[in-house]
Amino acid sequence: MTILLAYDREGRIRLKSQTVEGLAAKTVQYAYDLAVRVTRIIYPDATEARHAYDPTGSLS
Repeated sequence: MTILLAYDREGRIRLKSQTVEGLAAKTVQYAYDLAVRVTRIIYPDATEARHAYDPTGSLS
């Protein structure tokens, strides 16, 4: 198994790609807001998880 991590200029993980020999790679992508909080995760099947935060920084 091979895992590839790609980072943005701020050092945050932008994507994680996992490959098992003989199978297609599975890639997860991450998006962040200006406060460095995860705002979106895109899974290999193209489903998305979106995260929103309240003014105190808690998930809402």
